Amino acid sequence: MKTKRLVGIAVLIVFALFCFVLVAGCGEPETSTRTAGFTDTIGLPPSADPMDYFPMKVGTQWHYNVRVENTDPLTYKVMNWPVNDKTRSYSVRGLLTTENKPKDFDLTLKAVGIVSKEGPFNYPNGLAVQVVEDGLNIFRDNTGMFWVTLKTSEGGPMIMQTVTYSTDMPGGSMWGTWGVKEAYSQSIIFFGDQPLIEMSIVGDQDKLLFLGVDSIVPGCGGQACLHFRRNVDAKDVNEYISQAFAEDVWFAKGKGLVRLEQKIDGQRSMTWTLESFSLG
Repeated sequence: MKTKRLVGIAVLIVFALFCFVLVAGCGEPETSTRTAGFTDTIGLPPSADPMDYFPMKVGTQWHYNVRVENTDPLTYKVMNWPVNDKTRSYSVRGLLTTENKPKDFDLTLKAVGIVSKEGPFNYPNGLAVQVVEDGLNIFRDNTGMFWVTLKTSEGGPMIMQTVTYSTDMPGGSMWGTWGVKEAYSQSIIFFGDQPLIEMSIVGDQDKLLFLGVDSIVPGCGGQACLHFRRNVDAKDVNEYISQAFAEDVWFAKGKGLVRLEQKIDGQRSMTWTLESFSLG
């Protein structure tokens, strides 16, 4: 890899933006890193290991309460479809909408095993993650989810999430199914570096910024957490589904992700709150 420095009725509306890219094969994604500016926030405590904040032990389980606020949450991913010896990619924006807002849903994730194949990739020691419960259909139509530990250009850890999808999923490959293999999406969900370092997959509208250590996190009792912000750029500011949105995420030592807050135009649309955790 090249590196440079929700239980109820929920409806997912998907809008595919056909700015697709045709590339050879399905090799490792190229990532980019940039420094976003200056800050008074601090980095990791002395001698701390970033991976202490992202446990990956088999059997570990996270249960979240997902609350949809008065504004419908948005989703974004890049779908990659291997077709013969090429990979066709296009961005997909979704709208998670439900009646009678605000409304609560359950989301449960469980680390179920070490694998050496993650969709089209063959990373050693990948972690297979099962979506046990997903009331809001955040991970709708997935056939597998994997977390893989890679390295940044500075040698720090970086967690790449790969989610796979069946060729017969609703709204699937626009090229039909002849020669089409299982689709996948990828995103950087965690990394260890200095504050105000931002990482992304090159060419993606999805970026992850490390803000530093935060001890004022609702529900964490003053525990120091690593604070990241996911920024998804706008495609069309005149269309709600194509607006920019941000997700602030906090990782606690020994637990991993403990809170997520999505905001659209400064208005909170969705929160995830860790309600129970069990280490495998």
